[in-house]
Amino acid sequence: MSRSVLAGILLAAGASTRMGPDRNKLLEPVAGRPMLAWPVTALAEAGVAPIVVVTGFERAAVAEAVSALACECIACPDWREGMGVSLAQGARALIGREVTGVVVCMGDLPGLRGEHVAPLVAAFEAASSPDSIVVATHEGRRGHPVVFGAAHLGALAGLTGDRGGRDLVEAAGERLIEVEIDSDAILRDVDRPEDLDGWIGNA
Repeated sequence: MSRSVLAGILLAAGASTRMGPDRNKLLEPVAGRPMLAWPVTALAEAGVAPIVVVTGFERAAVAEAVSALACECIACPDWREGMGVSLAQGARALIGREVTGVVVCMGDLPGLRGEHVAPLVAAFEAASSPDSIVVATHEGRRGHPVVFGAAHLGALAGLTGDRGGRDLVEAAGERLIEVEIDSDAILRDVDRPEDLDGWIGNA
């Protein structure tokens, strides 16, 4: 396999129900930027392109939050059905494009940076296989992003419900590559107001 052309899927469709009424966590300010802008920027810094942002809840506001960044937003009409449906929507948008894999990332990782994504890209390129799956880990815990080789794109496009790509990861066997990242940013997603405490004002 020649040098990878990795696309990105940013999952940004959820309703942030645990954040409380009238709050969309992805739009919450972190160091002067909407939270969602940080993981989008991290993927771009690592050379991931194109980047597809899957929207649902408050899709117009979410799209506006990243309108100045190198990404494209697509709406998922059935976003309420769960993460798997949103991921499938993103994967279908990439079928037919000349990509060797896809980097799947959550939109609520304000600490994620290009330096955390780059080792995953390098590991995927070194594996040189469309069947590979590369997962970020920190102190034995798996986080995001996850890189799926192009051979898995059809399976991702067929996902339903709220399961996401976890079953593919768990079934990967020897094709799974775990890359230790020296930062808990790959684990620190934001669900509740208290999760924001460490991020407000700095990232």
